[in-house]
Amino acid sequence: MLAFGHECLDARDWNSGIPFVLIDAHKSLSKYAADEAAYWQVPEVWADVQAVYLPCLKGLPENPAKRSEYCQ
Repeated sequence: MLAFGHECLDARDWNSGIPFVLIDAHKSLSKYAADEAAYWQVPEVWADVQAVYLPCLKGLPENPAKRSEYCQ
């Protein structure tokens, strides 16, 4: 699931939302963690979150929905 999510990130097509498949994969996997909040603090997970959101927010700075999602 993560491998496919990384392939979607590589598409870099922010308008289509394809890179956010990686975020969806992490959301699904976090449900299986013993501590869901701790899952998001794993360095590799956080790196994936930043890899999706930071370029998106740089390219689409006026998108309040994506900013809110990133903050969440």
